[in-house]
Amino acid sequence: MRKLILALLLLLAPMEAPAQTVTIAVQAEPSSVDPHFSATGVNQELAAHVFDTLIARDATLALVPGLATAWRRVDAVTWEFDLRDGVRFHDGSPFTADDVIYSFRRAPTVPFSPASFAGRVAQVKEIVALSPNRLRMVTRKPYAQLPYDISFITILPKGLGTKVATEDFNAGKAAIGTGPYRFIRWAHGDRIELVRNEDYWGPKPGFANVTFRYISNDAARVAALLSGNVDVIDAVPPADIDWLRRRSDLNLLQSPTVTLLYLHLDSARDDSPFVQAPSGGNPLRKADIRRALSLAIDRQLLIDKVLSGAGVPANQMVPMGSVGFNPDIPPAAHDLTEAKRLLAAAGLSKGFRLTLHATNNRYVGDGLVSQAVAAMLARAGIEVAVEPLPKSVFLPRASKLEFSVLQYGFGSVTGTSLLGMRSVVGSFDPTRGSGGINRGRYSNPEVDRLIDAAEQAPDAAAYEENLRGAAAILAADTGIIPLYHPTTNWAARKHINMQPRRDEWSLAQFMAPTPESP
Repeated sequence: MRKLILALLLLLAPMEAPAQTVTIAVQAEPSSVDPHFSATGVNQELAAHVFDTLIARDATLALVPGLATAWRRVDAVTWEFDLRDGVRFHDGSPFTADDVIYSFRRAPTVPFSPASFAGRVAQVKEIVALSPNRLRMVTRKPYAQLPYDISFITILPKGLGTKVATEDFNAGKAAIGTGPYRFIRWAHGDRIELVRNEDYWGPKPGFANVTFRYISNDAARVAALLSGNVDVIDAVPPADIDWLRRRSDLNLLQSPTVTLLYLHLDSARDDSPFVQAPSGGNPLRKADIRRALSLAIDRQLLIDKVLSGAGVPANQMVPMGSVGFNPDIPPAAHDLTEAKRLLAAAGLSKGFRLTLHATNNRYVGDGLVSQAVAAMLARAGIEVAVEPLPKSVFLPRASKLEFSVLQYGFGSVTGTSLLGMRSVVGSFDPTRGSGGINRGRYSNPEVDRLIDAAEQAPDAAAYEENLRGAAAILAADTGIIPLYHPTTNWAARKHINMQPRRDEWSLAQFMAPTPESP
């Protein structure tokens, strides 16, 4: 890739960025400026510049005050919020409780949303303004997850009305928030331009002007940084980390993420379409067989050789530092001898055959990771065929349960394990909102009970205790096989300071010129 980058540099004329301006090249472009159109991370990354939420999340994803200065649980189903005084939207209108009510009603109803916010507000039964700066919410049941869920609901001015359309946001007409930056324009396929909100209620951003450039190709993004056409890039390819780090004109910044790459196994069907065992049937239904597969995988070697060190071995849904992380779960072991023993004890001393389906364009190195996992399983006597697929092909098939073993990821961007536990390993039950992406149909009644108990916990301590309990049972049962939490990387020109985030967002309000910059 380095030769390709050098070739691209010849095509890029160096540019001197004006003082107080930062240009950020990111891998993915949002699908809309409307903050309620899609709950996907790339859309919310942009929204966080222009709009605010009641409750915000810091770089570690801990909850912190946003437009609400305080929140408290009055009883099992009632919450009250104190709203920040003196805040104004970009159009000059004052922020009040009525704007919150308007936003919560609009968020789940945006037409044609590819990733609706309906689930984030599904438990809000009633929302009432007690005063312009005080709000009450009543949930449908005891729901400890509420502060985490609503940290994703951006607040819009009620003056936009019920007829405002997503196209109005994309054109800039309705892109009115209370955030640190004002929206200027979106040139589709190329850039979005923002300007500092000089009346922002919070800390003044370090840069007055921000341009986001959308460059999906890794080599082109690195070349744009080296040429001086951009100041910051996200998603630095692992293979480029070492040589970029050695450059004296750049800073390389890293952060552990809350994304988990894992193997999901068909543990439900008696016969699975891509598993062939000597005696027939589906051996993945047995916990000892699932554990044998896990023991055959050397996670640290996988990270070192395939990802150039850009990851942390995983043993549960969320990494250390997240709510619900259980420190008592031992690190995921690599023990090939024990893996073979477990297979032999189950009458599979000669192994069995399976196909591993994986994406090849969703996560950094995901196609190569699947090949490496297959090679490690082969050492335990398991014959593995790998079928890497584009995400657009993989996900519909995975959702139809067409696979026996699949490799995918989940990002716990709320900072807590509850959503991942409920969605990925909770028993499939649409009436309970459980198991929506449980593509292996793993089911354990005790895991379900503890997830429910966490969701309805009376306080934060009980909430985390139940999540930790569910994590321990899942690990012992090898309901899924955690592989690693990726490390995300940014590279920035030396005159830029920035704060890396665990949700992988590149937020300009947390960037600033270094003291010696012009």
